[in-house]
Amino acid sequence: MAKMYAEKQTATAAPAVNTSFFAPRNVIQRQPDAVESVNYLSMINMDEANKSNIKNLNQFSNERYLLSLFLDVPMQVTTSRPASNEAEDISPLTLAIVAWQYDYINDKSGKFKKEKSAVTAVTGKYKDSLSAMLENGFDPKGKTQDWKTIDRNDAGAVLEAEKTYKESIKDNAGDDAKRQAIVDLASSQAGTVVAVDRGDGSKFGWERIARFYEVAQEEFNGPDQFKRTRNTEGVPADDPKETDLKKSKLAGIKAANKFANDKTADWSWCGIFTVWAIRSITGKGSWNAGPQGFGDKKGDITNAKKGDIINIKPGSNPNNHHFILAQDIPSDATDSYVLYAVEGNIDLQGIKATHRWKLSDVSGYYSTV
Repeated sequence: MAKMYAEKQTATAAPAVNTSFFAPRNVIQRQPDAVESVNYLSMINMDEANKSNIKNLNQFSNERYLLSLFLDVPMQVTTSRPASNEAEDISPLTLAIVAWQYDYINDKSGKFKKEKSAVTAVTGKYKDSLSAMLENGFDPKGKTQDWKTIDRNDAGAVLEAEKTYKESIKDNAGDDAKRQAIVDLASSQAGTVVAVDRGDGSKFGWERIARFYEVAQEEFNGPDQFKRTRNTEGVPADDPKETDLKKSKLAGIKAANKFANDKTADWSWCGIFTVWAIRSITGKGSWNAGPQGFGDKKGDITNAKKGDIINIKPGSNPNNHHFILAQDIPSDATDSYVLYAVEGNIDLQGIKATHRWKLSDVSGYYSTV
């Protein structure tokens, strides 16, 4: 598990818009749908807009992530050392602002309220749109959000993702297809979880984390370790009230800027996340203070394949960090080769596709298929 806060980095020039430099072809990248039909990048100075948005949308406040919800784009979190850069992370949000400004200015249907404010130019800068966004329902503090419904939707969405990617291999259950489904399922959760206070004392996406625990620890804690009330589709329908982390592991999962903790010190969910994705696809594996059911950890890392669990050396990350390998490692890879990965519980407890760990950082891997 990486630290729950990001080490500040100097932002460099933003990468190309439609792809991220760390994304292999087999990692799903979700961008605003309209990016493909309108060339928003040509309308703005991307570097200038990103710098403005980084300044005005602090990554440790909930405002940045509430804006992501308002604009319906994944919530991006900055990856700590070894770093990508914050400009890379905020670029999808900048483009979503551009799209909103463009639609606002060119709207002929009257769907936007324009009585108290106006957007006069497409700049991609949050500060240029804030008044108009507020008039059109943006809530930068999260006080008016229907979090109960959002939580139910989150809980249902993660169950649906499990079903979708499990069914994707129904007619092709070969090892490669299983491995790809593991990567795709993990990638589908990118940008859905952030630990900052969303406005009601809870973190964004906590229901998803609870599900990761349920699946990964099913063999040891049973299929319903949190004793939830569920609807007919299996979606939790209750609203946990316990806030004492010493009494409730779920309280720690739900609380903003807190880590789930119990007497077994089972507080890190980077490995929980990997096992959730694997078990959801293959029915194999579990987590109990480490990956279980995959055999011993292997050291010949160049034999690792996509969908395997990678473990990082204590010298590179002291928190026993685990993640899913997203692309096969070339047989001739050297220590400087940088792995493609999908990681959970990085920085602000986010989930992200990354390209940051070198082969020399790896302690070993678990073969999962």
